[in-house]
Amino acid sequence: MTAAARRSLPKPGQRLGKIDPSFIDLSTMRADVAAAQGANPPAPPAGKPFRMYASDVRVRPTPSTTGTPVGTLRSPTTVYVVCQAVGETVSSGGYTNNR
Repeated sequence: MTAAARRSLPKPGQRLGKIDPSFIDLSTMRADVAAAQGANPPAPPAGKPFRMYASDVRVRPTPSTTGTPVGTLRSPTTVYVVCQAVGETVSSGGYTNNR
């Protein structure tokens, strides 16, 4: 078990619940696993990390809803944004954005 997962466990005397993976820092977990294996931790992905809570977000090759999706992101997850492009305006759940 990694230190990141271990920190999610309850303290002695607390009721045992499940580990919620949305609260585990994946960069820390990768570093813990690498250290346990005697290796150097991998470099973090390029870009600025953003926590994403929307579910089943379609990833498209262009900034438009007309492009065929190339994948789907589940919630919660962290995405790493390298650059943004102005695209089609999309509204969902009370939010509107074109990036």
